[in-house]
Amino acid sequence: MSSRFSPIPNEILIKILNYVMQSNTPVETAMLARLAKLSYPDKVPSPTLVASNTTKLVPAKPCAQPLCQWFTQVQHSSRCLCDLKPNKYHQAKHLKDWVLANGVSHRFRRLAKEAFFTAKAFVIKPKVLHQLQASTTTSSLLKYSQRIIVPLPACSAESAWLTLPRYQQFTNLRVLAIWPGTDRQNEFPDMLSGKLKQEPASELIQTLLRDIGLERDNLRIDMIRSANDKWWHSEMIPIEKRVVPYLRWVGEQRKKKQQKTMEVDNSPSEANVGGEKVGAQENEH
Repeated sequence: MSSRFSPIPNEILIKILNYVMQSNTPVETAMLARLAKLSYPDKVPSPTLVASNTTKLVPAKPCAQPLCQWFTQVQHSSRCLCDLKPNKYHQAKHLKDWVLANGVSHRFRRLAKEAFFTAKAFVIKPKVLHQLQASTTTSSLLKYSQRIIVPLPACSAESAWLTLPRYQQFTNLRVLAIWPGTDRQNEFPDMLSGKLKQEPASELIQTLLRDIGLERDNLRIDMIRSANDKWWHSEMIPIEKRVVPYLRWVGEQRKKKQQKTMEVDNSPSEANVGGEKVGAQENEH
């Protein structure tokens, strides 16, 4: 694979891979956890030379153990494709793309993983955001991901919205799509069938989110909503009655705290005031 792609410049190859990795459905949380286990080993130990019966040094068999484990996992992933439930068939492309991204060429693998995380949208629940463990896969996710979908459960509506500023740790984030009132994960196919649609959040919501700390420049904030206007109106009622007043109060408290901090920083310290008084008295004498 390395020799096959070596004549292609990185700039052209990354465009090709971005096109290949595109998908209409987001990568679900469960699939993201599965992908992390199918990563090509970062470091493959060098062959250990051992003496054979012919007094020649030959590589020991255990040297390829990480690769063998990886190939076994990839074979298992192909069987997992057959085991996917009908409502999860839309996740099969992500699994295939990830296997492609883990090619044995170091250059191809580096560019393909970048394209994988750049081209796809990922579903990251607030509680999953806290559980992300340090790994190569997580680092690439935080560095390259441009589209994140955040399901906010209805059972913890107000407090869940306060977690949104933490998504700014995705350094290349371009679109943050909020999915309010989501207590189930079987609706992703509905995004393809037209039962759900994504549109920019209202100016009020965007202002309130900026007030609570979501202040990233050039970040588009969207809402995933029901395509049925009557259903969407009923879904917006708890947001208007509970979430909006709560976010407005949190934003006001945050502004007051920032104002007090600025006043403390700008006010002269007691030591400086005391020193000025002593200096003035000495000048009088």
